[in-house]
Amino acid sequence: MNILTAPFVLARRALKVAPVAAAAGVAYSAVAVDHDLPLPSPLAAEPSFVALPGSRTVALYQRGPDEAPPVLLVHSVNAAASAAEMRPLFDELSADLAVTALDLPGYGKSEREPIEYDVATMTAGVVAALEHVGRPAHVVALSLGAEFAARAENLRPDLVASLTLISPTGFRSTDSSPPEWLGDLVRMPVVGQAAFDALTSRPSIHYFLSRSFTGEVDAGLESYAYLTAHQPNARYAPASFLAGTLFTRNATGTLYSQVAAPTQVLFDEDAYSSFDELAPFTSQHAGWTARRIPDTRGLPQFDATGETVKAIREFIQNLPG
Repeated sequence: MNILTAPFVLARRALKVAPVAAAAGVAYSAVAVDHDLPLPSPLAAEPSFVALPGSRTVALYQRGPDEAPPVLLVHSVNAAASAAEMRPLFDELSADLAVTALDLPGYGKSEREPIEYDVATMTAGVVAALEHVGRPAHVVALSLGAEFAARAENLRPDLVASLTLISPTGFRSTDSSPPEWLGDLVRMPVVGQAAFDALTSRPSIHYFLSRSFTGEVDAGLESYAYLTAHQPNARYAPASFLAGTLFTRNATGTLYSQVAAPTQVLFDEDAYSSFDELAPFTSQHAGWTARRIPDTRGLPQFDATGETVKAIREFIQNLPG
């Protein structure tokens, strides 16, 4: 039982051995949990909205000198993700760079539909943001967002000047994807909402975030995570994450090896990812470098903001041309 699947394994057991308690949890979710909380902007900018293929829209946040080199920030994917995860980078880099951040489809202030989200939909959000920027951008992506950023580079290399991948997924030597029944459970009417409410309770959010911080959990991030997870249809994008269908199998061989843009990886310890294949991969692929941000656990932009920003700036400034 790993950290990701544990709440749902326990919930499934509870449904079998304690139907009265399970029913009580469902009733509590339906009656006592507000699923339409006020949701402010996750960053110090008001959102604009761009269209994806079909009727969906994604929220973008922009700040910084218009004439400066552009940077696009891509957050991670989890039960309570949003552009708030990139707040330290948005605030620091926008002092002299034209920074755009997005809420991926199904998250934050982007449109949330009751559908099965897939890799193509998430990648389309990144591509739409790049097209809105309209010139080659330095993309900075976190965790699973790194895979969508790499796919966007594969599709629109003309719009990606470089990639900085922070604690990226896809460098683990063994497959530890959760079982697909987790997604099916969360998408279920009534029971699925109750299970998602358990996963995104305040104590649960604090616990999961605490594993990614070396010090105290950032209070603003924790508060926003609760708000963004308590919106209409908030559980559908996380359901695909929990089912494992948003991850790329053999990402080093089928995805990252296809990236042509200069790429750096920032990493250290991470409770949810490992980097077993990172050193062998970077040694065999020109244009890829790795830089450790010490004493961090997956969110170096919070625990080591200055060093993370410095690494991004130096990488951009030292690119040829």
